[in-house]
Amino acid sequence: MKKILAVTLAICILAGLMMPLALAHGDDNATRDAEGQMLLRYIPTIDKDMKANLRGIMAVGADNGRVPGVLGQWGDSITDTKAYMGDVQYAPVVGGHDYTATLIWMNTGLTGNAWSQSASYLRTHKGAEYGNQSGWTTGSWISQNGGGNAIINKTNPSWAVIMLGTNDLNGSADPAGFKERLFQIVDTAIEAGVIPVLSTIPPRGDDQAADVSSRRVTNYNIAIRDVAASRNIPCIDFYGLLLEAAAPDGLALIHDGVHPSADPSYLTPAEIAAGKVGGGQRLRSLLTLEIGEKLKMIVFEDGKPDAGPVVMCTVSGTIKDAYKKDASTKVVFTSKDDPTKKYEATIGTKAVGTKLAVTYTATIPQGEYSIKASMDYHYPYNGSVTVDAAAITFDPKLRCGSITGGSVVNIDDLIALLGKYKKTVAADPEAAKADLDGSGKVDIDDLIILLGNYKKGPITE
Repeated sequence: MKKILAVTLAICILAGLMMPLALAHGDDNATRDAEGQMLLRYIPTIDKDMKANLRGIMAVGADNGRVPGVLGQWGDSITDTKAYMGDVQYAPVVGGHDYTATLIWMNTGLTGNAWSQSASYLRTHKGAEYGNQSGWTTGSWISQNGGGNAIINKTNPSWAVIMLGTNDLNGSADPAGFKERLFQIVDTAIEAGVIPVLSTIPPRGDDQAADVSSRRVTNYNIAIRDVAASRNIPCIDFYGLLLEAAAPDGLALIHDGVHPSADPSYLTPAEIAAGKVGGGQRLRSLLTLEIGEKLKMIVFEDGKPDAGPVVMCTVSGTIKDAYKKDASTKVVFTSKDDPTKKYEATIGTKAVGTKLAVTYTATIPQGEYSIKASMDYHYPYNGSVTVDAAAITFDPKLRCGSITGGSVVNIDDLIALLGKYKKTVAADPEAAKADLDGSGKVDIDDLIILLGNYKKGPITE
């Protein structure tokens, strides 16, 4: 018999924009205050691909003696100050979020008062030997680290926050050379088994051109984000955080036009009169704790990665080997990652011929799925399908012949059909079950269908 079958290409479309920043990673996000929620908007997503990449770096670090949790503070004068990470121990619960476990993890092996120990470790790792120094550029860090990884081997950090560029842009408005050197630093870290976390640099008071695209900080931050994307590593957005916290330009949190403010006592009377506020470095410290917590949970403790961008796919096709034109039909996709997520397709036209051509359409996120296609009086199809951004061809199949509901088409079904042979559904409604092709009459065509599927049951692929 002629098969009337057609499967269209599955056309995957982006249903939304790729969101580079995560909105949550802990279990207490609902309790965070406005500042706590704001911080989360500037923490990068660690999806499954980035997680795999970072865990690979972590494994190299384990082989090289890097200490889980220990933080490398790499940067210029914005890092070489006790205002950065120096006072986090005094308030382990900030913005409605408890950083206690993260602070302890960052100081593996230390005992006693966790907060004073944190203060000692984070406040004393300042200066060139620890990878941060006033006036430093990317070239300065490379020179200090040398061929023997002097900076890295000093404390054996398992991860490092890298914020350089503020001094580089004094030398050149073109970030090309800076970008090459930043790649070198990042690659050095990766090869040594240190997870690099890049950070955008803060706004500057002397870089406020009306055309934002011409600002040196803007162009350097583009370079920083490009390096992070190229190496599939996190990039925290300190620049964006300051813009939101001190709209419109973030400069209220930059006490001298260059350096983020520490606390109110650090400001001069003139700065206070000009509307400057304390807390720029405090926000940076909290941003560091946030990304540290995420690395701890997802990478070092092998937790569930962030969902990442949701890409929706429109999958359409035609069900094979269907007969009953009036039968109820379903096509259901079940996510293999989360079986609670089920997506039922929309059933389209049922073109009548020797067999039916039953179309369906479903719009579902990319992923791996189990698919079940079912129709009354048919054995269902159970299979698997990968839904991705490429065109796919997929044909769910049904099997007709089940009259009595057994696990396979058997002698009971044959007896049931012969008992209704030559009867019409109009005269005998019970004949509908044996009318396998839905012609309205139990005849030779129905017998051929049954015998063709004899001893066969549901299709599973």
